Amino acid sequence: MTCWGQSARSPAILSVRQSCGLLLTALTWATAGCAPVWHLHYDEAEKLARARQRPLAIFYKAPLDVRSSQLEDLLETPPARQWLADKVRCILTSDFPPFRRYVAQFGVLQAPALILIHPDGTYHARNAPADLDELLAFLQQAQPPGRTPELNPQIPRAIDYRWEGIYEQALAAARQQNRELFIVYKWWLSPESTELLNTLQTRPEVARHFNETVNCVLDMDYLPNRTHLQRYGVTEVPAVVLVHRDGTYHAHSGPMTAVEIVRFVTGAKPPGRVPRGGRP
Repeated sequence: MTCWGQSARSPAILSVRQSCGLLLTALTWATAGCAPVWHLHYDEAEKLARARQRPLAIFYKAPLDVRSSQLEDLLETPPARQWLADKVRCILTSDFPPFRRYVAQFGVLQAPALILIHPDGTYHARNAPADLDELLAFLQQAQPPGRTPELNPQIPRAIDYRWEGIYEQALAAARQQNRELFIVYKWWLSPESTELLNTLQTRPEVARHFNETVNCVLDMDYLPNRTHLQRYGVTEVPAVVLVHRDGTYHAHSGPMTAVEIVRFVTGAKPPGRVPRGGRP
């Protein structure tokens, strides 16, 4: 029985050479008969880690590299496997440029390396330890909170975010996941509202900015939604609100082009305004 597996939706852009390298990695991890599952793309691994509220462990390796093989052997030892047991696991290879840009967010510029991303979004990372004692020392010290990554919105990501429809649930999810809350206020009879939602959901250059937020659509026909949005100074549709982790917000009312949406979300840095009645 093979317990190793890859993500159900590996990127189609993987080269044949890289796919062969990942297959060899798969066979390596499967030799023990009950090796853990390692995902092959950060999108799938991040999504699963968020859903389970688990840490994400990333093994960054270079193909045919001796030091990468040594770190791989260390990760197969019983203490390391025990440490990995409750974590979502991901292998990224240095010969794929988007993976290099991804790990650079966590201060990693060279393989091999090990990165641990905590549920609060902070991380610990280090290059390949020299031996098992160094590895175990790193694993023991990698407790949250860690360092804050320098997130790069230019990193390629699948357009894969869903919309919440209840404000209270969306706010609770944003708090639990330590994420910003993005709200779209709309009316079903407003063509401007329909155009705004279409832009958000179908334009990749816009949608990629909302993979890391909790996203919520509220319709003005539901009276409680009007009360919620009035706290953020919004009284008309369409409108968007970005609620930061500190509870402050930025808002914009009226139709928005794709360029205006991107300009809004990239320029809305905390702290913003305090909602009426205090922070949520």
